[in-house]
Amino acid sequence: MKKFFALLAVAVLVAFAAPAFAANPFVDVPMNHWAYDALSQLAAKGIIQGYPDGSFKGNQPMTRYEMATAVARALAVLDMDKASKEDVEMLKRLVVEFKDELDALGVKVDELDERVAVLEENLGGWRFYGELRFTGEWADEENQYRNVVGDTEFDLDRYRLWMTRKVDDNLTMIMRLGDDGRTSDGTSWERYYAEVMFPWDFKVWVGKWNFDWEADDKIIYAQKSWFTDKTYKGFHAKKSWGNGYFASFVAHSEEDDKDSTYNLIGDYYAYGLRFNYNFNDRMRLALSGMMKDPDEDLPVANSGDDMRNVQQSVYWADFTVNFTPGFSLIGAYYIEDLDKVPAPGTVTVPTRDSTALVTKTDDSPNAYKVVLNVDQSVLKFTSLWLEYANFDEGWQFFTRDESYGTTPHSAYDYHFDYSGVYLPLTYYVGAFETDVFRGYLYQKWNDKWGSFISYTDVSYDNTGGNQLDTTHWAVGFDYWYTPAVKFTISYEDADFDKDHYYKDDSLLRFRTWIFF
Repeated sequence: MKKFFALLAVAVLVAFAAPAFAANPFVDVPMNHWAYDALSQLAAKGIIQGYPDGSFKGNQPMTRYEMATAVARALAVLDMDKASKEDVEMLKRLVVEFKDELDALGVKVDELDERVAVLEENLGGWRFYGELRFTGEWADEENQYRNVVGDTEFDLDRYRLWMTRKVDDNLTMIMRLGDDGRTSDGTSWERYYAEVMFPWDFKVWVGKWNFDWEADDKIIYAQKSWFTDKTYKGFHAKKSWGNGYFASFVAHSEEDDKDSTYNLIGDYYAYGLRFNYNFNDRMRLALSGMMKDPDEDLPVANSGDDMRNVQQSVYWADFTVNFTPGFSLIGAYYIEDLDKVPAPGTVTVPTRDSTALVTKTDDSPNAYKVVLNVDQSVLKFTSLWLEYANFDEGWQFFTRDESYGTTPHSAYDYHFDYSGVYLPLTYYVGAFETDVFRGYLYQKWNDKWGSFISYTDVSYDNTGGNQLDTTHWAVGFDYWYTPAVKFTISYEDADFDKDHYYKDDSLLRFRTWIFF
């Protein structure tokens, strides 16, 4: 019995170290006894108790049931941030040793096993995990669709290492080191921020963080967000309650944050507010607003090629109506407010054979989309996402390329979706009024196999200029070799009505995903 007791005491000696102890908890244990410190710590945590007269009676044998009770109490209060590898191993041995007694006492051993698993995952307070993505692409045409250099391209297009540490119940540190393969900036700290919990479910992020309100509330699928999915330095706050949440942020982009692709602006403030309310399990409504306010305004050329350093605001409402579980209607309406717009005139769109007329004088363009979303649990053989979107002439996105010139890049462009399909089809959104129809189907066959089909049709209202309408379709398969390794193979075809900025092209892609 002494052996078992010593094992338990050692297991908790480090993890349960308390800053101070009360007076001698047991009248019959002298302060110079070899087990005094261990007993004091165990008693202070409520793991062991003495007799009503204040004695411990250390020479009296302990039953296995009493020992099992102490083990259960120990696991319930173990501080995972202070547990060492040796502590966890000892506790696992104790759970195995007293499994029958714990079962007889009504203690759910499975829950104890889960508790030990959590301890192991957060060993030492740090957790590390990551992702690697490698892609091979073979195109029919050289240097055309998808910007494949030549007709073949191998890319290590993502590697990320996450590091998190739960300091205490109110503070967690989160960092990410990585490279998305899309800029020449190389490996960098893409995230580093503190997550601080306050009373009443009030949470604040401080540092360099990412937010994506559109993805959080599932108004996008397998595509880039229109305005969120941004990484900023600053403060982000969120207050949650049973029926929704309120979120806000204030951030500032510094001159040294500029890069050649994603942030051409330099110094500017960014602000945002979002209120999301769930009326019930069938209806959700959200109101949002964002602003980008450069520190200095630069002149806007009449050519319309420089819309970078002007104040830009967007306000939108989005909703979800769940008709039945897994069958929903999603909608969103956006209003932009641009501080300056280019002067009216003819703007050269980078076509290969002509110039298109673009006036682009509207300083408050609008956009909207309507989505029908059906889960595979409803249709049984596939999920379904059908989306229609309309953009006014002059429309500008906040995501990806922030040059916002005559041909701002679209949220439908330059994005690897859920299964790797790439859609550079809407290059001229903002140059003309644009309609986009998109369908995406995914079939999950079992834990190993899945397949997908997508179709996109883009129509531009560019009367008096070149015909730029485009269509795209793709088909592919996912195979999970293990829970940590996935392979995706896809074939896609892009059809441009005339050979302008791109030629008709097709592409075969093979992608490897590693999660660790």
